[in-house]
Amino acid sequence: MDLGGLLNIGACTMPVDLSQWVMKCYNHVKSELVIPNRGKIPVDVESGGLPNSGLKVCYEMKMYIIKTINEEYCFPGTNAPEKTAWCKMIKHMNGVADDRFLRAWAIVAFDCFLAPTTGLKVSPRCYPTVNDIKLLPRTNICQFVVDQIRVAFSALGNKKSVCCCVFHLVVSVIFCYDEHNTEK
Repeated sequence: MDLGGLLNIGACTMPVDLSQWVMKCYNHVKSELVIPNRGKIPVDVESGGLPNSGLKVCYEMKMYIIKTINEEYCFPGTNAPEKTAWCKMIKHMNGVADDRFLRAWAIVAFDCFLAPTTGLKVSPRCYPTVNDIKLLPRTNICQFVVDQIRVAFSALGNKKSVCCCVFHLVVSVIFCYDEHNTEK
């Protein structure tokens, strides 16, 4: 599905110092990381290793899609299920790699990594994008992540944390370093 890069990210946490440093280096107006005494790294669709062309990600509340997906996965009504409920359900699928599994996995990937939230429940805003799972590889997910980062940082103010894919920023730094350094 062209999202294999997400599979390479381990279940770990980013050191607080690293994430705060990356946040200080990010310029949301120009969408770039400004590394002191080292230069600038653009944070754009070329920097992420995710699908970066095609359809725009539809990240909005569409009640009929929310209801349909919740019914398919046996979550009653239109209320958002908890992330742990999604993860348990995926685990109980026992590795069946069908469209139903891929859609559930993509919902968790969006909610926990691509467009993370601080809530305990998944955001059904990603449901429209994963509703037709076959369209996902032809969706501009990288542009969506770049836009989410820009929006989160523009609203940062005096806060010390953002609700966006800070890992994407770190991957941008590592990707640029690996690409331009022969000594690693």
